[in-house]
Amino acid sequence: MHYTYDNVPVLPRHARRPTLERRVRTEYVSSIPANTFRNVDRPLPLRHGTSAREIILECLPHTTAEPWKSDAVYVLECRSNRRATQDAISELGKYDTYWDDEKAATARRRLYVGMTVDLVRRLHDHLNDPDEGGDFPTVHPPIRVLGVFWFRWYKRAAEAEELIADGLQERFDQDYVVQL
Repeated sequence: MHYTYDNVPVLPRHARRPTLERRVRTEYVSSIPANTFRNVDRPLPLRHGTSAREIILECLPHTTAEPWKSDAVYVLECRSNRRATQDAISELGKYDTYWDDEKAATARRRLYVGMTVDLVRRLHDHLNDPDEGGDFPTVHPPIRVLGVFWFRWYKRAAEAEELIADGLQERFDQDYVVQL
């Protein structure tokens, strides 16, 4: 180990960077708003339309100016659905789902955490294409984007996706958090 002239150890560069867990907890999870979509002052474009224009308007504030960061972890607030089981059968053709319908129905909010390299396309799939959009967002359609976090490597984004979902469940214990 190296020391400065004051006898303070010099840490290697990788030890000075915040760990992913700390960054997720202090920056990402804490940046997700606590209010529900019913308590916001701004218009919610995804509530009234699912065209490319509305999707781009919702995604625009979450784009990155760092082109080397190509993998995004996103957090969506989804609508409640009293007919979730019936819609799962009719839309997806299956009765067994990976989420708990009862918890999702009684939760204050339904939060979906996902990962993509093309945010606009993925949100379009969630809203308009049941075959490509994922089971949970097909039955509980997204209503707003709560946060998007960009990463340089897929592996790091995959780790962050799981950590963000766990952190959201801890922070918002009355919400139902889904992450595959």
